[in-house]
Amino acid sequence: MRNALIISGVLLSATVAVILAGPQDHVSQEVVALLAGLAVGVWLLRFSPPWRWLAMLVLVLSLVLCLVLGPAGIAWFGGFVSGTQAGLAWQHASKRSRKPAKQTREIAKTER
Repeated sequence: MRNALIISGVLLSATVAVILAGPQDHVSQEVVALLAGLAVGVWLLRFSPPWRWLAMLVLVLSLVLCLVLGPAGIAWFGGFVSGTQAGLAWQHASKRSRKPAKQTREIAKTER
């Protein structure tokens, strides 16, 4: 869980750095694309829809958007990957919070 949050933060920071280091003429579009990708990524893994094929479809569409949109596509893809990692961490945290306290302590001891 912690690793997914770290990966999410690193990817989000790297994507923001790429946005700020690149040409400054379309920053608002890139920020909107980043936030949209982040929201879709979190939604896809945290509140997973019942259709398993949707995840693969969204990934392929994200790659296509990355190629078609240029800099905004890179922001979208960075936000999407970062969002999937954040959604994964959120999903694990919610599953973990449903367990009784004794099991949680035992799991924490084994992870050390």
